Amino acid sequence: MSGAAPRRLLTVIESLGRGGAERLLVTTHAALDRARFRPSVAALGPPYDLAPELEAMGVTVHRLDTAGPRDLARAVLRLRRVVRKERPELVHTHLFAANVAGRLASPGRARVITTLHNPDYGYEDNETLRFRVRKALDRWSGRRNRLFIAVSDAVRADYQMHMGFEPIRVLPNYLDVTALRGRVDAVDRARERLRLGVQEDQLLALHVGRFHRQKGQDVLLDAFAAAHVEDPRLRLCLVGEGAELPAARARAEELGLGDAVFFAGAVADPAPLLAAADLFVFPSRWEAFGIALLEAMAAGLPVVASRTGGIVEIVSDATGLLVPPEHVTALTTAMLALARDPAERARLAAAAALRARDFDAAPAVRRLEVLYERG
Repeated sequence: MSGAAPRRLLTVIESLGRGGAERLLVTTHAALDRARFRPSVAALGPPYDLAPELEAMGVTVHRLDTAGPRDLARAVLRLRRVVRKERPELVHTHLFAANVAGRLASPGRARVITTLHNPDYGYEDNETLRFRVRKALDRWSGRRNRLFIAVSDAVRADYQMHMGFEPIRVLPNYLDVTALRGRVDAVDRARERLRLGVQEDQLLALHVGRFHRQKGQDVLLDAFAAAHVEDPRLRLCLVGEGAELPAARARAEELGLGDAVFFAGAVADPAPLLAAADLFVFPSRWEAFGIALLEAMAAGLPVVASRTGGIVEIVSDATGLLVPPEHVTALTTAMLALARDPAERARLAAAAALRARDFDAAPAVRRLEVLYERG
């Protein structure tokens, strides 16, 4: 492409909140070769938390102010205006409503690529009419695609089985490992633990994830309650928001966990909490990949995670402790094993940090650029 004008790339996403797909979009644009691609972004609706970061990189962000899947027709109309303005050669879509709107709004000359972030159809099919319509709309509009990208083999298998999408290439999620580790290392660990009320002799377990049945916070609370009885030094911090947060708070109170568990809500940057923690727990019932898990590994935390889905494509028995999903006793045992063995925590922390480097952003974005060019 030497001497050629940069290709116009429009990325379409449901919102610019602080979820994994949204943060991946920011990481991608930070590493994207501007000599080869001229990017812009369209977000169907709020929140737009990450928009300023993109704009600081010189990326134009179009805020469409629609209401997601409930407002799909208006989203398509507004996105068509963006398409007429940007005239993209490549349209890259993320998440259901943006996938459908991006496909329907794209002109015939544009190459449409969709990243598949979750195993949506193998685990969340509730057999309702609404779900069947969603699935049919996804399959029908997906015929417009030139290519699909799955964030893990588990996600690729789900879409091949339930949707028949082809071709699907696997490009695992990624992050700027060096930048994250730098932010973590810059944190005053003792001061952050003092802010959290964690004493020097206590052990802080950290969990980051949206509060949803998929993420298994209910399993984690039950397992932690049992572990805390055995080792009262343990503390647990849960980060995130979501529909299941009130139920999680109620369960923690019912278990009598008191000050041993605290809920941090959504955080702009997990680095201070990663620096303060002693171990990371990720008890998903199913999982596409787990950017929060990768961040914990990059930060040098030993991890306990479910042996399911995309998790096993990141964590092995050599780099973390894997337990069966929904197995409270196994999760309790694993947390206690790490709590009681500082040498094992150190060994797994080093192994996790080394493994995380396999998912660094720069080489991953180079691979994405190749997929863009092949279309």
